[in-house]
Amino acid sequence: LKLHMAGARSLSDGLRSFVGSGGFYWSSSVSGTRARVLGFSSDSVDMSRPRGRAHGRSIRCIKD
Repeated sequence: LKLHMAGARSLSDGLRSFVGSGGFYWSSSVSGTRARVLGFSSDSVDMSRPRGRAHGRSIRCIKD
């Protein structure tokens, strides 16, 4: 599995941040309009609290 440090896109202004220093990927855990995000950097990893799905985060395709 290879996940890129693609950063994130701001909900308020659409600007990208953390490109090259962090990766943020949507999980499949959805609750209404919110979903959890896997976030990581070179020295940490965490699953965030559920966020609105309008936040710009990466997705990863999984073949069934």
